[in-house]
This record gives sequence, C-alpha cells and structure tokens, in this order.
Amino acid sequence: MSVLFYSIAKQAITPIVKPLEFRCRGRFYYRIIDNVVQQFCLLWLNHDFTIRFNISSVYADNDRLIEGNEVAKIINGSNNMWLGQRLVQGELQQQFSLQGTTASLFPHYIDCANTCVDVLINYLIPWFEKACNSASAYKMAKDANIFLTIHQEPDSYESLGFLLDQQRWKQSAALIKYYLDNSHLYNQKWWIPREQEYQQLYEALVNMDTAYIKQYMDGKKSATYRLFRYKL
Repeated sequence: MSVLFYSIAKQAITPIVKPLEFRCRGRFYYRIIDNVVQQFCLLWLNHDFTIRFNISSVYADNDRLIEGNEVAKIINGSNNMWLGQRLVQGELQQQFSLQGTTASLFPHYIDCANTCVDVLINYLIPWFEKACNSASAYKMAKDANIFLTIHQEPDSYESLGFLLDQQRWKQSAALIKYYLDNSHLYNQKWWIPREQEYQQLYEALVNMDTAYIKQYMDGKKSATYRLFRYKL
C-alpha cells in the first residue's frame, strides 16, 4: 500500500514544487535557497500518512534523507503525526482496514494525495517562502519550536549555522561553550566526533580568527552542496 501512496502523492506534489526548484529523491524533497536548506518528505505508516519537514543552514551538518518535524507544528502548533485525521473521521482508517483490492482503494489514495497537496499549498510552502534566508529561517524555526534542546542550552546546536551566517559571533561562541562545558550530558556517540571541531571553532570565535571562521564555514557549505549535488 505504501508504494501506491507514494506514487500517487508524488504525481500530485511534484508539479507543484518542481517550479519552486525543489528536487526529489524517492519520497524526499529538498532545495537550497540563500544558504538555507529546506526539506520535506512523505511518510506512510500503519494505514496513515503525513508530511515531515526540516530546515537547516548550509553551514551545518546536513542529511539528504532526514525526515525531520511533524508538519502539524506549523499547522496548529501540535506534534500530531498523522494527516489522515484531517479527512472524514474514521472513514479513511476503516476503508484501509478492509480487505479491499488496490482498485477499490485507489480513490482513498487520491484523497490522501489531495490532503498532502492542501497542506503543502496552504501551510508548508508559505512557511518555507517566509523562511528564505538565515535570519528569517532562524526566527521561524525558533517560533515553531522545531530546534532540539534537551537541557538548559542557550540555543540548539541546530541554530549554529544560522548564527554564523548572521555573524553573531558572541552568540555562536556562547552556544558552543555550553556544549563544551556540559558535554557529559550528551550521548557520547553524538558528541565525540564533534568535540575537537567545536573546541577549535570556539577558540576562533573568541579570538576573532576570521580566517579560520571563514574556512570552517566554507567547508560546511561545500559539504552541504556536495551532499545535495548542487554546484557552488
């Protein structure tokens, strides 16, 4: 069933987002606009479906196949996973629980695809269009509460690339220092590969070593462009 959903949904979605320069790999869509990486994906699971999205800086460590956040966060501020609940209550779930043929279920996949189109046109695309540079993307991500904080971080590590692009050096240094001082609080498999990188960047920010900061940012941007197969 998931294969048919993805096929029908992509046929409906791709003509809408391709003119906006979104590229597609499988069920994942992405574009880079003014140093901002915008991504969304389709998800079908347990007879229900949704759209997830992510926004990040080109100066961050990115993942072309990330699923990200529930689109409900920008629809109504909730973390509800499933868009099927937007259809007639109970009808969709009941229909998919039947032992119907693919042909008999086809209209319901069309309903699912149309719901995805509605969400994209009315919610996600307008949100992406407003989050079109590092300053606006940072603000909107913060307002939508999509950056991860676990303890008492002054900000999320996901914000770092946006802060660097805005040349908010003191705020960037304070954020990195928190992670350096509190590294024991985090999963070491996540932290250890980043420790030296963060230490060196922190020292460069404190000492205003602009050459190193530029080198660091250029390296992150180049890696992001290679990942998404964009040309600098």
